[in-house]
Amino acid sequence: MKKNFTGNMTLTYVIALSMIAMLGIASYVTLNKGISSQETNAAVINLTSKQRFLSQNIAIYSLCLVNAKDRAETEALRQDILTTISTIETVHKGLINGDQSLNLTGKQSPQIHTLYFEQPVHLDKKMYHYLAEAKALAHDPQEELTPQNPHVHNILNEFAADLVDSLNVIVNQLQKESESDNKKLQLLETVVLGVTLFALVIIGMFIFRPMVNRIKQESSNLVKSEARTRLIIDNATNGIITFTHDGTIKSFNPAAGRMFGYQPPEIIEKHLNRILTEPYHEKTVNWLNNAIQTDTIPASKLTAFEAEGRRNDGTLFPMEFNLSTFYQDGQLLYLMIVRDFTEQKRAKRRTDVQYAVTRVLANSHNIGATVQELLPAIGETLNCTLGFFWDADKKNHLLLCKETWHTMSVLLDSAEVSPHHISLTSKTEIPGIASVLRKPVWIPDVLSDPDFSRSSIASKYKLTGALAFPVISDKELLGVFEFFMHERQHVDTYLLDCLNAIGDHIGQFFKRKQFEEQLVHLATHDPLTGLFNRRRLHEELESWLAYSRRYGTYGALLFIDLDHFKQVNDTYGHQAGDELLITITAVLKQRLRKTDILARLGGDEFAALLCQVDRKQAEVIAKQMIEIISQKGKFTQGHLTNVTASIGIALFPTHSGEAQSLLVCADQAMYLAKEKGRNGFCFYQSNS
Repeated sequence: MKKNFTGNMTLTYVIALSMIAMLGIASYVTLNKGISSQETNAAVINLTSKQRFLSQNIAIYSLCLVNAKDRAETEALRQDILTTISTIETVHKGLINGDQSLNLTGKQSPQIHTLYFEQPVHLDKKMYHYLAEAKALAHDPQEELTPQNPHVHNILNEFAADLVDSLNVIVNQLQKESESDNKKLQLLETVVLGVTLFALVIIGMFIFRPMVNRIKQESSNLVKSEARTRLIIDNATNGIITFTHDGTIKSFNPAAGRMFGYQPPEIIEKHLNRILTEPYHEKTVNWLNNAIQTDTIPASKLTAFEAEGRRNDGTLFPMEFNLSTFYQDGQLLYLMIVRDFTEQKRAKRRTDVQYAVTRVLANSHNIGATVQELLPAIGETLNCTLGFFWDADKKNHLLLCKETWHTMSVLLDSAEVSPHHISLTSKTEIPGIASVLRKPVWIPDVLSDPDFSRSSIASKYKLTGALAFPVISDKELLGVFEFFMHERQHVDTYLLDCLNAIGDHIGQFFKRKQFEEQLVHLATHDPLTGLFNRRRLHEELESWLAYSRRYGTYGALLFIDLDHFKQVNDTYGHQAGDELLITITAVLKQRLRKTDILARLGGDEFAALLCQVDRKQAEVIAKQMIEIISQKGKFTQGHLTNVTASIGIALFPTHSGEAQSLLVCADQAMYLAKEKGRNGFCFYQSNS
């Protein structure tokens, strides 16, 4: 059939068919080449837009990664970043080198090649640098995944600043080149109208329409991505604030609103200085001036700053913030990420005061020295300037001011700022309130408290706040610590609980020390008269004799025995005898010097250690003692007693330089005085 068909064709028909065929082939080839070129251009534009979308995803994933709360979420975000990086790398290599699976030839116009590999755009270098930062972040260890991570700031800055602009430039250039090819196709349409119309219909139906739909889809995804970014910002735990180079606030996320006590409409378009204390105004201006000169901040210089924030109600709080720059709609803006350090500071303060108290208690040996060390240790840790310790006198229902501490440069007299004593149940003094409530009390502003009795003094010395906590052991009030501070501070309930526990801890320490001191006192003192007992006298005597041997000093030991004292006990009872002993002890202590030692050896026997006295001086003192005892021993409880004293005197080192031997010498001299008729004294005689 084919042979018959060919044989019947005339030469003209053959020529015409040939021309039509050639025209058709030429039109087909030309149109096919044009269509292929448009498909390639569309794929390039589509994939370049996809690069921008995926790059934005990396920025979002990075921000989520450093704010992730658990390891599972962190690992998922790491994988999302790595997967997105791999996709971008595949697309980027295809755009440069070609990829049949993506309908990419790898051929580029000179303009596109310049944008990829030459300045000022140099997209190839920027893209690989951006992906390198993202890979580094994805492989960073867990402990480095914080908002301060430099890779995060690099990603956000580069995406916001140059990368998106570079992608937009390339997309615009690709669109221009595509429009140029369209003009060539229109020229072809005038030559072969039918073919061109058909080709345009095909191109319109099967190329441009999918491309437009894809662009719409990508735009929709971009809007959703922006909404997701806004959701992340609105739900971030840190305050996120943006402002212009002149300090005008442009955005204020909810976390920042809660932190500073503002609703966004109240603070938008206000100056940044409104949320910072005055000392930090100049620092912020200096940073902004530097940022304006450099147009942006290098990632290597991103630093966390500590500052003091000011809330809407005027209260101050410690904060830390990071500053960086970004572009929005062609305008340079500044991003501040703020963290409230109040709780961290409070937790540190609670830890510090516990450590300070524990350290003092661990190294203290008596209650008095402990109180002296606790006042500055607690006061300085709590940033106070004045402190008192009030001792509880439950017998008289009073609190007695025992110790005072302050760091003020001028304080005329501690009595000026605090009375010597206050009522245990005072309602105008916080030590009294703390003692009644048996728990810590904190008044943040004493000047506004109408019941505070020391308002004039607080105003004079600018003492704003006051707190007190009781010292308690087994429900027994032992005392109260009271402190004043210059700066107004919010009441920290956790600190009050901490001080409550510290008060119990100190109370247990005081009780233990009191018990230890009582044991030591009982072991070394006579329970009736409070004088040294025989054991303590022996220790003191050995100490003095050693001193005498070393430095050549001298002295005397008097052994005192009360005459007829047994008759008092037998006749009038032991209570009368005890009262007489207490009376005689009191008058003997008045006669002796502060450097002399008086001890009760037991029953009616006493001893007096006199330092730096010679024989004549010892004799005078012995006579005075005999006279005093004779006068005070005549009566007790209205009964006639006629108690006198016999005193034996041993001199050191004349009679002996050893403690036990000297006691024996004095005892023998005392018996010699009794043999001579009592109510007198005798010196030790070696031949007696």
